Amino acid sequence: MRLLLDEMWAPAIADQRRSRGFDVVAIAEPDQAGRYAGVPDELVFARAQDDARAVVTDNVADYELARAEWESRGQTHYGVVYAVDPPFNRHRGEAVVGPA
Repeated sequence: MRLLLDEMWAPAIADQRRSRGFDVVAIAEPDQAGRYAGVPDELVFARAQDDARAVVTDNVADYELARAEWESRGQTHYGVVYAVDPPFNRHRGEAVVGPA
């Protein structure tokens, strides 16, 4: 599964996941910012679909709207993974990334 970490996720998390063999990019990474940063969530979702990536976010409200709109047009998608804070606290980097 190819993942796109929404802008609230630190680039270090994507970097650590890649070092373990996962195909993950973060919006906050300089290489991704030109495509994803500063655009509305529905456009992030659409671009993630173009790039064959599921979006990882805790922004349920906006991404549920984008997902529902996408599906209402009969379009398939790569999904959205909701990692809701506080149960999955992204601010505790060592707990998210784990030991190297």
